[in-house]
Amino acid sequence: MTALLTAACLGVPRPPAGLEELVDLPDSHPRGRAAARRLLHEGDAAWDRRDDPGMPEAARQSYWHAIAADPQQPDGYWKAARASVLVGQLLEGKEARGDAFLRGLRTTQLLLARDDEVAQAHYYYALNLGLLAKERPTRGHEAVKEMLPHLERAIELAPQLDRAGGYRTLALVYLRAPGWPASVGDDEAGLEYATLAVGNAPGYPGNHLALAEALIATGDRPKAHTEVERARELAAQPRWTHRERNDFLEQATSLAEKTLTKP
Repeated sequence: MTALLTAACLGVPRPPAGLEELVDLPDSHPRGRAAARRLLHEGDAAWDRRDDPGMPEAARQSYWHAIAADPQQPDGYWKAARASVLVGQLLEGKEARGDAFLRGLRTTQLLLARDDEVAQAHYYYALNLGLLAKERPTRGHEAVKEMLPHLERAIELAPQLDRAGGYRTLALVYLRAPGWPASVGDDEAGLEYATLAVGNAPGYPGNHLALAEALIATGDRPKAHTEVERARELAAQPRWTHRERNDFLEQATSLAEKTLTKP
């Protein structure tokens, strides 16, 4: 797959010429591998505190500055894109959220232009693109189609990434997109990928929630209820951030209601 195929797709932003299009950098900033390692460490420390106000944006800024210090290292790119997902989700207003996702997407484009073998670049490209399409849906159909090869590539390179996130996200794309000919929606494909997500990372609540959504869509509400309850059990474990746990439980409540409602 050509790394810059995104540039030609309607609804997908063009790749940036450089990092300066995405973030304001001081005229003088640290350079070199040692500086990049320090900035990555600072970003990771902020990311570990991502439940705290301002920390997701602080992490993103540190990762961007790590890229500026050493453009050859890949981690700053995909970690900035990962942080952009959460930054955008926490913002108020469609324009502000869309801008965050756009910056995350374009950060991965910088990396993909250099290296097509980084699974995280494909994965966080797809996540930011999907969220951007939700905020700016004019060309959403093209954006959804563009997500698929990147998610498939992420699975090919690293199936366990983000607790089987490639499988989970593909499942949700197929479950939530309109069906043919309007878009790529396919409940059976959604069920297949959600099952693979659970099989690859059974300890992640989000995978069981995706499988529950797929089972509701395909008509197996009793089994969907079982998956919802499993997600609730897993969400109670202390490994998740406060925000993650609340998100799992909110989704579980919504899906549980659907398992008790006739179509």
